[in-house]
Amino acid sequence: MIMIIAVVGKGGVGKTSVASAIALELSRIGKTLIVSTDFMPSLRFIFSGGDPLTVMELSEEDVSSEWEKVYGKQVLEIAGEFMEADDEIVHHISSAPGVPEEFMISSIIEQEKSGAYDFIVWDTPASSSTMHLLALE
Repeated sequence: MIMIIAVVGKGGVGKTSVASAIALELSRIGKTLIVSTDFMPSLRFIFSGGDPLTVMELSEEDVSSEWEKVYGKQVLEIAGEFMEADDEIVHHISSAPGVPEEFMISSIIEQEKSGAYDFIVWDTPASSSTMHLLALE
């Protein structure tokens, strides 16, 4: 069974450093994914990634862009039923409150379900943002 470890705390207290140390240690005993959902991710400055430690940073822009790829066509079809709809509408909806956060959680769950990792270490954003993310699931 996969283990997900969330490193949670107030901004600026060293969450990324702690998450990185945990991920590095876990990578010695199994395939490990470290995921940052901080809106200012910095893991790429710490790790280069690769077996047995994989690095994934989910910035708000990346998540919104991925959401648009996955759901954009459906949004255009539905919105087009009652108004003129274009890519600007899709972009607006992709960045609506809660949408990027929900998609971030979905990405972590998708990684968990893939079975590709023994451990997932989640470097969360500042506490208030994390509480919002956890409330979504």
